[in-house]
Amino acid sequence: MRTQFRKLFFKFHSMDQKLLEELSKTISYYLRHKPEELQISLDPEGWTDLDGFLKLLSQSLKTHIFVEDLERFLQSSTKKRFEMKCNKIRAIY
Repeated sequence: MRTQFRKLFFKFHSMDQKLLEELSKTISYYLRHKPEELQISLDPEGWTDLDGFLKLLSQSLKTHIFVEDLERFLQSSTKKRFEMKCNKIRAIY
């Protein structure tokens, strides 16, 4: 799954729907199911620091992820699975 992102990860306008779905699943996996695998901590409401999350996600996927790219991805997503606010991110259940 992660290998698919390495070259085209955030060339957002050229990503096909399948790749975008895989990105969404990857973010969901870490924020909902296995935050400890990415070594992030969630507060009681599920929020984590956005900068820290992007840094660790970038390391995991071996590509740099910019906040602007993530914002664009989240805004375009038809399934509103994530929320960003005050430099934090969480999964919406």
